[in-house]
Amino acid sequence: MNILPMLLKQARQGRPDLAAMNLGASGFSSKALKIFVRYSYKDGERTSVNRLMKLYRYYRHQAESVCCC
Repeated sequence: MNILPMLLKQARQGRPDLAAMNLGASGFSSKALKIFVRYSYKDGERTSVNRLMKLYRYYRHQAESVCCC
């Protein structure tokens, strides 16, 4: 099952931060963040690639630390 369409749906529904977190936790490349940043939050606030990258890296690190031990 491909997770990327589900993450894109989360971003479209106003949760690009949640999509970035799940992308990092799933282990996929961060290239999709450029797409997620196009979508704003439900309240209309925009986000930046840097913010999404911080979330991505944190959850990627958490997923890797759980798997390697």
